[in-house]
Amino acid sequence: MIQDSAPLELDDAFMQDPHSVYTRLNAEGSAHRVMMPPGVPVCGGLPVWLITGYEEVRSALADPRLSTDLNRTDRLFAQNEPDRNKRGAFSTALASHMLHSDPPDHTRLRKLVNKAFTSRAIEKLRPEIEQITGELLAALPDDERVDLLDAFAFPLPIRVICLLLGVPLEEQENFKSWSKALVSGDSPAVTAAASTAMIEYLGELIERKRRTPT
Repeated sequence: MIQDSAPLELDDAFMQDPHSVYTRLNAEGSAHRVMMPPGVPVCGGLPVWLITGYEEVRSALADPRLSTDLNRTDRLFAQNEPDRNKRGAFSTALASHMLHSDPPDHTRLRKLVNKAFTSRAIEKLRPEIEQITGELLAALPDDERVDLLDAFAFPLPIRVICLLLGVPLEEQENFKSWSKALVSGDSPAVTAAASTAMIEYLGELIERKRRTPT
């Protein structure tokens, strides 16, 4: 069911307690018009559709009439923020990855990575992933409260991604910092700087691997 009422403003109260709002919206229907908070970079103050139903989300993601191409989104958001530098993550090379592209680009990119994510390939990584998990758990303090997201849930996938990309252990801290900046949404300038640094690093890493294959 689609709600046709005036857009719901996602204000400070929503930011403080989004879960209760999501619960109410999900009970009222599966798709809602909402207004992004004014302080949000690029899309602040713009009306968007928020889909809360699981099956509806799956249906929307599979609908060829809808797009996940962030470059198309960037052109849309340019109407709200003409300065490309301020659009941060929406204007970086990292915005062109597989999850932010439509066919045929998505199909081409997916074929390139499919072999690395077969069940057999992932199973071969099990010992190393279990070792990383054990190291992170062992580093947690026994006698004090800990931020599980910061100490475990965030670094675990980052270290596994670094494993897949061949990032040396001693260089992974920078990779973690860049990744955190990219998803934080704190500042377009910070996001753009992290994106540039990561792209430059990955380019250098690829050249290094070409010179000295392992």
